Amino acid sequence: IIGETKENFYIQVANFRKDLVREIDLIEEYSRFIGYKNFQEIAPKKQLKYNLRKLENYKFIKEFFINYGFNEVFTNSLLSLNEKTSSFSINLKNPLNKEINALRTSMFPRLFEVMDLNLKSGFNNCSFFEIGRVFKISGDKIIEQDKLSAIFQFKILNDKQENLNWFKVKGFLEIFLNVFGYDDFEVSAIEQKTTYFHPTRSI
Repeated sequence: IIGETKENFYIQVANFRKDLVREIDLIEEYSRFIGYKNFQEIAPKKQLKYNLRKLENYKFIKEFFINYGFNEVFTNSLLSLNEKTSSFSINLKNPLNKEINALRTSMFPRLFEVMDLNLKSGFNNCSFFEIGRVFKISGDKIIEQDKLSAIFQFKILNDKQENLNWFKVKGFLEIFLNVFGYDDFEVSAIEQKTTYFHPTRSI
């Protein structure tokens, strides 16, 4: 150290120290001289992924799933009318054909088709997610809701590992919720039974 002020100090590097080229090299050398244990640890603060603009939050969600190896899919919001949900489904008065004559009330049927097609085609990475809109009719009002749906699989090597996979899935969902600041939540069984969910293993 050849000079020092209140805000800076100046160091002269010896000619034989050819390894001290960058600024970070000098910082590391001086830190070792002082001793790493003598530095106060300053851990970075966790910043929640949240924005008042909804579209910005969608970007965070997409980045989260893509970083975990998911593939984003875009499916048609039109599908054939499911008789079991006809009480709150919205029929089209002038559909293009009978196969797409109603607006979807759930994104699961299309995701099941995507999963099934990829499994039959022999693809290994069968993890998909979609952010889209579902439509329901309640009374005399039409309700539009933005939904996030995902479908993925774990390879079960043996029967003993089946319970372990359950904790993997649950842990993944907890990580996702923690990113958005939800760390105090409860898990409960799905009371409304549908054809989409297992009757006793759905939460």
